[in-house]
Amino acid sequence: MIPLSCRLFAILLAASALAAVPLAPVHAQAPVEQLAAASALYDSGKFAQAAKLLDTFLAANPLHPRAGAAALALGRCRSELGQYARAVPAYEKAIAAKDPAVRNTAELGLGEAALQTSQWAKAAGALKAATAAGVTPASCQSLSRTRARSRSRTAPA
Repeated sequence: MIPLSCRLFAILLAASALAAVPLAPVHAQAPVEQLAAASALYDSGKFAQAAKLLDTFLAANPLHPRAGAAALALGRCRSELGQYARAVPAYEKAIAAKDPAVRNTAELGLGEAALQTSQWAKAAGALKAATAAGVTPASCQSLSRTRARSRSRTAPA
């Protein structure tokens, strides 16, 4: 029979040998994959999970060409969750990205979130910028209908 101290030494030796073996590298999602995953989560009404992915994406890729769109999507997630105070900086980041494809929608979102958090001057400035850029009541109604449809899809039956 092998003494207990020898068995313990053998176990420790085996454990240290295993620790020295490099494991297969963990495959991190590419930025485009992160955005696609966040989009799918948003489309299925999983706004909190989408927001978490978007936060991670923006922290790791602040200068990515799609950072403005990601910040806009993050603002929308926060707005859908009723987290307007957290939506404001996301919309501001989307506007700061100077992406013309998202700027008007981000201004509109910022106006809404700022109104919800009683940031009157910020709301007025954002809504003024949105209307100066051509945002119309029809586009605002379209945004409201999109949100209503989104909420009805995720409402428990």
